[in-house]
Amino acid sequence: MKRAVLSISFAALVFTSFCTGIFAREQQKSFDGLYNQWHEALNSNAALGEPFWTRLGPIEEMKEAGIAFGIYLCEKVADESNAGFHLYQDVHLLNQFAGVNLYYPKEKLSVDTNIFSDLMPKLVAQFRQEWSEGLYKDPSKIVAQICEQRMSKEGGSIIVPGDVVGLRRYGIFGLPELIRQIKKNNSKHAFAAYLIITGASSTYSDYIQSSNILFSTKEKKLEHVSRYVEEIKSYNSNQEWMRRIASALAK
Repeated sequence: MKRAVLSISFAALVFTSFCTGIFAREQQKSFDGLYNQWHEALNSNAALGEPFWTRLGPIEEMKEAGIAFGIYLCEKVADESNAGFHLYQDVHLLNQFAGVNLYYPKEKLSVDTNIFSDLMPKLVAQFRQEWSEGLYKDPSKIVAQICEQRMSKEGGSIIVPGDVVGLRRYGIFGLPELIRQIKKNNSKHAFAAYLIITGASSTYSDYIQSSNILFSTKEKKLEHVSRYVEEIKSYNSNQEWMRRIASALAK
């Protein structure tokens, strides 16, 4: 009897793994299609600059894929064969769907600095190394450290965008720790990073100018986060990241 139960359990495990593999392959195929369609749309509208790139092609379908598509884009940018202008375009899409920003500078650039040729390659190289090392699986220690370093700047109403950049580098992967920092310290910098990472750019622009007035308490900040989590629950297929985000919010 025990042997029969074990056989059934093993068969169930094999079947589950088989189904998971099929789903992963189908998702990869679907994402490849969306990704290629997007690049085709950019090629067909070559005269349009960066502000229009994230409005072309199957953008809505990409949004519906949620966090899973953000992770897919990370793999694309981490691919060493991805280079040149194609990579430059991908970096902008990565910021849109994973909140991982690899082109915004920490400090004001000199007039002769070229983001494409000078700044971005260094940031992409760092991202590739950290991605291959698995740092993005849980960047909570680095995110917490940056937030702690910003505590001395929490008193003023205006938040310097450059002080948020270090947190933006880890995008959606840093969200669980950003939520914990809001709960623990009512961190303005963590909340500002959360806003821009999740695409609330208009609210972010208002907040960094009036952080003593807007969302002044951690309760108001967490209410905004809770609404965001509820909104993305319905279309995010990556349950692991949803679990981590929900867990940080619940504790």
